[in-house]
Amino acid sequence: MNELKFFIAGTKFRKEENPLQFKDAEVDILEAYNDSSAYVTFKPQPDNTFDPCAVMIYLGGLTDDHFMGYVPKTVSAQVSALLEVEDVLSINLTIHDTPKLYQKYEIAIEWE
Repeated sequence: MNELKFFIAGTKFRKEENPLQFKDAEVDILEAYNDSSAYVTFKPQPDNTFDPCAVMIYLGGLTDDHFMGYVPKTVSAQVSALLEVEDVLSINLTIHDTPKLYQKYEIAIEWE
């Protein structure tokens, strides 16, 4: 079994862009995270001008999907390839209790 861990990218930028909207989104993300039916989804974004392998990350719950950020550019090609071959066994989200947004949301992907 293989594993890839990374922190979600782009969260700090979104907070600086619109602090009030980000605070509301963060509350929604925590509520969805604490819901037993929560799930993580990936959405490739091939038209992204900064990274043609860009992958958006969403946390879904009972009512809505919440955009969290992006797979970091350093591993986006690898994650894009994993999504295409569908050998992924599990995707886990950990929310760390830290004020450092770049170390708050961690994804772990396991595959064979």
